[in-house]
Amino acid sequence: MKAKCQYSNLIASPTEFHFEIKAGASYNPQRQWLTLGKATYDQDPSWDSTVDSEWIWVTPASGRGERELQVHVKALKMPVGEYQGILTIKSHVTVTPAVIPITLSVKPDLPPEQPPSQQPEPTEPRPSQPPEPTEPPPSQPPEQSQWERLWNAFLELLRRIFR
Repeated sequence: MKAKCQYSNLIASPTEFHFEIKAGASYNPQRQWLTLGKATYDQDPSWDSTVDSEWIWVTPASGRGERELQVHVKALKMPVGEYQGILTIKSHVTVTPAVIPITLSVKPDLPPEQPPSQQPEPTEPRPSQPPEPTEPPPSQPPEQSQWERLWNAFLELLRRIFR
């Protein structure tokens, strides 16, 4: 979401983050950026950031005035699931902090396989022996393909020409 959210004299954008990774990946998801601006131009407020989950971190963690912050997640070796966290940025000149939800989705790497005992049974019974090939009845010659008929007609034409 790219909307801006104003918290007294701080403006944070975007107002939420979503990270996604496959289970077993050998790398963390790519960092995302948070723009922290000031709503008023009379002060350059100092601020501090905190996170409520050990899998989230922000750099820089504190500063003064407008900044670009990097939001990272450590997702390696996390089990499949949805994880929720909160990034809070508190200005030293206001009581209302910026509260930014962070979601991490750890997706399965491959679709789960069913054990052999749980695989569906075939709908038709399997024959014990393959069926015997059938031959055409003796009164009917085997059917020719279109190419065979054309080839035979061509050969007949050649026979008539060279007689």
